[in-house]
Amino acid sequence: SEGTSTDASQLLVVPVGDFGVLVAANAAGSGFEDVDIELFEVLTVNAESAFQRLRSDQVHAAITDELSAQQSRVSELNNIIDSLQAIQRRLADSEGEDALERGVCQELLGMDPVDFVWMGRPTGEDTDLSASAWAGDGDGYLDSILVDNPDSLVPAQQAASTHSTYTVGDIPGQVFDCPWAKDALSYGFESVSSIPLIYDDVLYGVITVYSQIPEAFDGLHKTLFTDVASLIVNYG
Repeated sequence: SEGTSTDASQLLVVPVGDFGVLVAANAAGSGFEDVDIELFEVLTVNAESAFQRLRSDQVHAAITDELSAQQSRVSELNNIIDSLQAIQRRLADSEGEDALERGVCQELLGMDPVDFVWMGRPTGEDTDLSASAWAGDGDGYLDSILVDNPDSLVPAQQAASTHSTYTVGDIPGQVFDCPWAKDALSYGFESVSSIPLIYDDVLYGVITVYSQIPEAFDGLHKTLFTDVASLIVNYG
């Protein structure tokens, strides 16, 4: 307290490994007995051991989490590679454009996290799309969005209009501005990505995938969808 001081002989300072020190003060002014010093040394050894275990557990947990994340990523990459190979086989074996598009939709639906996929072809202007193939429980959704509404383009029409991929990872955040988002949310869709099929700057169609998971389509999936679009155009 204020106005008091402690002589150095009344202090006991014992290091706790590289975690710090244990400091004790003897207010009686009689110093510390050997047994007291030995007791403090035992306490600090036990404390250091406990801290080491805690640090080791934390490091182990961090390494385990990192390995788990890497394994999940590797598994995801393997699934994407398998899907791409299956799509290539579908394209090679398909007889006609209709069969090709149906096969691609079925293979994409088998991927995590795709819950619905459809393909559209332009019937006039690029944004005048008609559904040519689909897979998954969402054909009712197609009936509700494929209407003439130039003030609210659906994702497929956005991609068709700009000739570039259009992705929304937070469909609920779009419901107040985009009528299509409200319809999509009624089917449980949280994410969407539309990829145009372009050759020599001409639009041949659009692939659109939906997921019930927010932010479902990351860079890996976008790359896959772009590759699939290129394969379809080349085979077509």
